[in-house]
Amino acid sequence: VFKIVILFYLIAWSIAAVVIDAKRAQPVIIIWALVLGFYCLRLCYRKWIAGKPTVLFQRMSERPYANKMLYVLYVVLAMAVIAISIACSWDDLGRLAALGGLAVFIILCVVFSWDRKAIKLRPIVWGFGLQFIFGLLILRTNFGFRAFEWLGDLFSTLLA
Repeated sequence: VFKIVILFYLIAWSIAAVVIDAKRAQPVIIIWALVLGFYCLRLCYRKWIAGKPTVLFQRMSERPYANKMLYVLYVVLAMAVIAISIACSWDDLGRLAALGGLAVFIILCVVFSWDRKAIKLRPIVWGFGLQFIFGLLILRTNFGFRAFEWLGDLFSTLLA
């Protein structure tokens, strides 16, 4: 019930924003379009795709040495990230301080953890992978820089 009340409030707020000032409400319209698009993608995923990749990964994990192969894959991906980071910052090696800081942060988290076996690698790898991909996209491509600059301007307009 609470979610429905909040949803109706957001819809009413969005309509009022468009009626009052359509130009300033453009970010609201874009955010609603993104939310609806992701919702439609989620529905399509649940209807046609959900479960199929899980079955594939389950079959792969039933093989002997599957977990060791997964760790080897993580190590290879980590080495690729390090190699690409070094190649991208070869002109100024001081830029590697951020990568070193991330490594030290993870090592400290593992060292000071009460239950090291409870640490799940998947969210850590996904988080760093996404951060690395977004960093490459924004800093190394003109399209990525312009896209995120445009999104920043939209949110600045929305918050103003």
